[in-house]
Amino acid sequence: AFVKNIQAQFSDKLNEVVAKSNVDLVVNDPETGKRLIRNQETNLGDLICDALVWGAEREGTEVDAAVTNGGGIRAAIAKGDVTKKDINTVLPFGNTVAVVYVTGEQLLEALEASTFSTPTAVGGFPQVSGINFTIHTGKAYDKNDATYPESTYYGPKTINRVVINSVNGKEFKANEVYAVVTNNFCAAGGDTYYAFKAASAQFDTGIPLDEAVMEYVTKELKGAIGEQYAAPQGRITYFNPFKDVKTTSWYFNYMIHLYEDGVISGTSATTYTPDAKLSWAAALKLLLVSHGDLKAADATGADWSKNVIAKAAELGLAAADLDGTKAISRLEFCQVAAKLNKLAESKTESKFTDCTDGYVMALVDAKVIDGMTATTFEPSATLTRAQIAKIIYQLNLIEK
Repeated sequence: AFVKNIQAQFSDKLNEVVAKSNVDLVVNDPETGKRLIRNQETNLGDLICDALVWGAEREGTEVDAAVTNGGGIRAAIAKGDVTKKDINTVLPFGNTVAVVYVTGEQLLEALEASTFSTPTAVGGFPQVSGINFTIHTGKAYDKNDATYPESTYYGPKTINRVVINSVNGKEFKANEVYAVVTNNFCAAGGDTYYAFKAASAQFDTGIPLDEAVMEYVTKELKGAIGEQYAAPQGRITYFNPFKDVKTTSWYFNYMIHLYEDGVISGTSATTYTPDAKLSWAAALKLLLVSHGDLKAADATGADWSKNVIAKAAELGLAAADLDGTKAISRLEFCQVAAKLNKLAESKTESKFTDCTDGYVMALVDAKVIDGMTATTFEPSATLTRAQIAKIIYQLNLIEK
């Protein structure tokens, strides 16, 4: 009752329209509903970090960049009228704006630690302004043996997933000291930001984070959030050599892991051709190279198909006179993959109306493959290069 009374007193003030947005400022993927703010750059994250830079400099503190944790951004802002309550709902924790002075090495550590699980979501995922960096999601996070002090998170032993391309429009330098505006939670080492806590100097402006954003929207943007925030501005990129693959594609993480491990390659230097059907020779090549039965060097050049089929025949996986150009079906691949990984035919009752094969169910049990729908496997359908990336990746997990 006490809280409701307080809320009633401020209701009119909170519901006051302070701006208009011409775009949807998102937290979740509008198509899938998955939370984006914790594993990729969003237009709302861009706006908030731009507000942090503007707010700090308006108060007389020159800064190079802004970083805030995606987990602290709790709601979206829909296109249309924007109220004070909307902004308060986006940033409800009462955080204040803080400035930390970190070396480039510390900034790199903070970004590496805060993207350790990307593309799997984590609350510390950095939304940024003034920084352009690339994440190599296909590389493993090299964590320390012990967690950060008073934390459940592990800092990086080495930096191998993140590359900072520029800070404040200039070349990144590891020994440079950068003024980074953030929130007081991150400045105190919250989430994955122990490197900020270890900064040589820092101070808290005392300005509430939500008020800083409100001031930016009402004064700098003149109450109109325009097309400059229609989409993320490309501050965070993912290593991706292929023009025909989106980093948001369902198979991207599997594919890029295998690519960086030297297991899988593109159909050219810049194309992956995800929907292309897989031949017997190509499927066997991926299986044998990833399983360690064939060196990648022996699966290249003019005789690659011949070498692959010869090794497969030696292992009892295929006939020596196999036509490697034939498309391989989902059923045929499962039978070969299960045998190579010494998986016995499963006795599990099939959930598929169109397939009861024991090798298929062995791979289903091992979470390597699933049906095309909840009740159909489509055993005669051919495999695509997108599908094989996930399957090979999951098969590697069995080995580990």
